[in-house]
Amino acid sequence: MVALTRIPYINICIAAALPAMLYFFAISISLHLRAVRLDIKGIESEKKVDLISLLKKGFIYIFPVAMLIYALVILRLTPMRAALYATLLIPVVTIFYPDKRFNLSRTIEALSGAAHKSITIVISCALAGIVVGMIALTGLGATFGAGIVQASGGNMFLTLLFVAIGTVIMGMGLPTTAAYIITATIAAPALKRLGIPLLYAHLFFISLLFQL
Repeated sequence: MVALTRIPYINICIAAALPAMLYFFAISISLHLRAVRLDIKGIESEKKVDLISLLKKGFIYIFPVAMLIYALVILRLTPMRAALYATLLIPVVTIFYPDKRFNLSRTIEALSGAAHKSITIVISCALAGIVVGMIALTGLGATFGAGIVQASGGNMFLTLLFVAIGTVIMGMGLPTTAAYIITATIAAPALKRLGIPLLYAHLFFISLLFQL
């Protein structure tokens, strides 16, 4: 989103804070109601894990993510550079965890696993880049946006409905990142024609894709 909108990451975080809290609040309510319906009980007090010990064990996972957010929000580095620095911190943090320290075999295993898991995302984003390039060269995005606005008669509710339907269809066969790139490129002009701020339009796409 930072790359597509040129909006600072901190501004996006502030705008998305309240929707994110409402989203997780809704999930919590849903889980609670489901637990009540299925008569699922909580963990007994003697089996509960101490929070401090849990944080100590989880520091190896929390610290790199915290540094990633710090690099994006405070230092305002590019997403790629921030992710690179956060990744390089992982072997450093493992020094304090003897059972998780990186050696040659673990390094090879980690690199191999990362390569295998990233294949789907890399291929999808590469194809999405080709689609976005074609849209930019042919002007299809502006044409598609004008068509949506014309079909809805300029009605904001109908325009959002048409965009939502298109976003859901796009999100069915693609990972979230690739679907977002294509949808934002095609549908953003339609919302822009109605005077919807760019940030709000992109958050609208993201909120729809994360429901799939």
